[in-house]
Amino acid sequence: MVTVYVINLERRIDRKKTFLEYNSDIVTTQFCTALDGDKLDYSELQTKGLIKLPHKFMNKYIVANALTQKFLWRKCIDESKPILICEDDCVLRKDFSQQIERVLENCGND
Repeated sequence: MVTVYVINLERRIDRKKTFLEYNSDIVTTQFCTALDGDKLDYSELQTKGLIKLPHKFMNKYIVANALTQKFLWRKCIDESKPILICEDDCVLRKDFSQQIERVLENCGND
């Protein structure tokens, strides 16, 4: 089975609760604390070459989300296991577990 990660800001307990209300009986998830755009050190990120601001299409929240997802994709690569990344406002189909297994079977081992 694929590991399902849910991105959630630590301060948004309400969204975590709502996600669980809608989805806890469908799939087991692991929550990933999202980076908070209000707390990022943008000069450090620019120095490391991770971002170039100002950017026409990216604000601090998009950058924080992208970096959180990058962390999870790195985890996927390091562990060599498939993952699914959801945000805390998603609602999964009731047959999600069966559907994701079917998709993974068709993907092979690559």
